Amino acid sequence: MWIVLKANNKEQEFLRKSLIEKIGKNLKFYTPKYKTKIIRKNRFVESAQPLLKNYIFCYHELFNKKENLNLVKFTKGLDYVLEGYTSNQKQLEKFISYCKSFECDKGFIKPIFFKNFINNAGKFKTGPFKDLSFEVIKANKKSLRILIGNLMTTVSNQYSYIYRPI
Repeated sequence: MWIVLKANNKEQEFLRKSLIEKIGKNLKFYTPKYKTKIIRKNRFVESAQPLLKNYIFCYHELFNKKENLNLVKFTKGLDYVLEGYTSNQKQLEKFISYCKSFECDKGFIKPIFFKNFINNAGKFKTGPFKDLSFEVIKANKKSLRILIGNLMTTVSNQYSYIYRPI
């Protein structure tokens, strides 16, 4: 059964190791990540960013019983376990398989994943318009016609710009 953990930002690796020690090695973790380019010391550096910030998907057969969840709840590095995981197993599995269907060979989510969610507005995560918000004027399969402030432009889906919906 899958559960969703919210981890402290700086203690995610410690949390993973602690859970493996408590529960066993057949514990599965899934954290969807994407690659982005950031500027450090006046040059571009590739960086792996988590899609869901501090949330980690965790699977083990022991999680079928609520009593076994106490093994997890009081682990250092864990903020909390999201409630409702028992009734939302199909949605969790569907979301995880959806994310995995967009992964490349190295396990990172491809930029096309983000393009499926843009409806009215978005914010660039990479590229020359990084951290700028935009409004979608017209969307088709090959490009987006957008408005950034007073600037109207077209962004092709062929480029690997990453943007997310607002």
